[in-house]
Amino acid sequence: MHRIRIRLLAVAATLAYAPGLFFPAHINAAPPPPILHHQSVIHVDGSPFEGAGTFKFALVSADGLTTYWSHDGTSAGGAPPTGSLTLNVAGGRYAVQLGAAPMEPIPAALFSTYNDAHLRTWFDDEINGSELLVPDRPLAAGAYAWHAATADQVTDGAITTVSFAPG
Repeated sequence: MHRIRIRLLAVAATLAYAPGLFFPAHINAAPPPPILHHQSVIHVDGSPFEGAGTFKFALVSADGLTTYWSHDGTSAGGAPPTGSLTLNVAGGRYAVQLGAAPMEPIPAALFSTYNDAHLRTWFDDEINGSELLVPDRPLAAGAYAWHAATADQVTDGAITTVSFAPG
């Protein structure tokens, strides 16, 4: 066990002192796809829902008063979108790729423009009617990694030592 730790430290030190050997200075990489994976659990009357459920999704501001994106592009002011999506729910669990077809794509600029996006979800079990699921869920760091894709657009030589804060 002790020997493995030492070898890992040696490899880490090599990477720290010779990054150009392992990581080229310029890599042509495609931007991340504008799709967010979301999964959750639905209970109806205290039991996990089973079957096809109707969902609506929107990305809204932290206060819920501004819609940044919705699955069909129709939500405004935090209100439910007009259309809905039918998803299979098994044992209360569902998963969806937000922004994937047939949904509206999520603009990558959303995460460089707004830093307070929350996912708002409505669910309809086709018996009790559509219901807003609360609370709205703040997005994790993965969504904001799209903003890092804009670093690929920086031209060579645009960043100099003057660009960095002292220390």
